Amino acid sequence: MQSFMEMIYIDSEDNARHTNIGRSAESNAATWAEFNSYRHLDVGPEKARFLLDYHNSKGDLADTIRLDVSGFITITGERPKSDDVYCAIDAEYWAAVRCASTAA
Repeated sequence: MQSFMEMIYIDSEDNARHTNIGRSAESNAATWAEFNSYRHLDVGPEKARFLLDYHNSKGDLADTIRLDVSGFITITGERPKSDDVYCAIDAEYWAAVRCASTAA
């Protein structure tokens, strides 16, 4: 399995929501290096609206960088979507997971 980064949104009720934003570099080492290049954007838990999660080659969550809107824009080049949009993306993600698990 390839390591990867995944962007998570913290909604208005402090729930973590999938964003469908993620990335892997050409190797595990390159993905880890890219992830670490964003450490300077960490804002701490009080200001965080997004989490950049790093999943290692086993698929385990290995590290997280907390981001504000500015950090999100710096990494993605996009403006954040609304709370409702991220909640809908998250609901679709979990519906697909449930569907896949019942099909297996």
